[in-house]
Amino acid sequence: ALCKRKADREVILAAYAEQRRHLDELVQDGRPHLVTTYAAEAADVMIQLGEMDEARVLLRLGLQAAQSAGLGPKRARLELQQARVERLSGLHRLAAAHVAEALALATEGQDLELLARVHLENSQLQEAQQHWRAALDCYKRHAETREAVLAAQAEARSQALAARVDVERNRVEAELARLRSAELQRQVEHLAEEAGELKRQALEDPLTGLANRRQFEHRIAQLR
Repeated sequence: ALCKRKADREVILAAYAEQRRHLDELVQDGRPHLVTTYAAEAADVMIQLGEMDEARVLLRLGLQAAQSAGLGPKRARLELQQARVERLSGLHRLAAAHVAEALALATEGQDLELLARVHLENSQLQEAQQHWRAALDCYKRHAETREAVLAAQAEARSQALAARVDVERNRVEAELARLRSAELQRQVEHLAEEAGELKRQALEDPLTGLANRRQFEHRIAQLR
């Protein structure tokens, strides 16, 4: 966050020192998931500050934790960061080894987004070595993989929207059924009131409200 706000280098390094102590505690506690996450984030900071040696130390910690816990995807991301460090340091052979390892892990895990990042890093590595044809091939693979990622994301969004539409349709249909039921009940009650009123009018004198001859005969018939 401090790097994004472009804080002073001394402030960032002071915050990093605190994070580094916390990372050492996580290593001692044996918490590999958090170690890999913290190591990757801290390494990004060190790379931005140009502290490549410290970035290597962090990435070594993260890789050891990821390998011991069998965290393939996180290990692939750390290998990719390591490749970037070596490329920026001019150690192209080491960078190529880390790219190859990241590529194998990303392919094994079928992580298209990570695979696209690996192809992009590899293209930058080839370009740094002035291997223009290889760099172009890597850029093409990156573009193709990114297209596949975007297509998968679009399909996932489409399915999510379809599911939301189904849920909303069911809710609307349930609400309509409830309203229809309430309307029918209201109409039944209204008809019952009208029937009661008609019955009352048929059995009572409209002027006095007393029972008329029809009601008298009906009561006599009931008594008989």
